[in-house]
Amino acid sequence: MNCDIDHLVIGAASLAQGTAWCEATFGVVPGPGGVHPLMGTHNRLLSIGTEAFPNAYLEIIAIDPEAAPPGRASATPIASSVQPSATRRSIATLRDPAWI
Repeated sequence: MNCDIDHLVIGAASLAQGTAWCEATFGVVPGPGGVHPLMGTHNRLLSIGTEAFPNAYLEIIAIDPEAAPPGRASATPIASSVQPSATRRSIATLRDPAWI
C-alpha cells in the first residue's frame, strides 16, 4: 500500500497560544484554517509540503471557545494541552493506478 503524510497535528490550549508557538518555533505564522463544529474545535494551517510530500501541512488545533460543546470526547487530546504538543498525524492512502 502506498501512503503519504497528510498532516501533523499540534494541539494547544488556545489557537492564539498555538499560533504564537508556531511563530516562535518555525518563524512563520500559520495561515487561516477553519472550524470543526462536530468536534468543537478550530484550527490554523501551515503548508509543510516538500517534493516527497507535496500536500503535507501542519495543523494547529484548539478547543473553540465559541463552539457548542460537542457532547462527546474529542479524538484529539487537546483540551488538557498546557503547552502546544504533537497529538497525532494523519496519513492519506494513495490509490494504486493499477487498481483503477
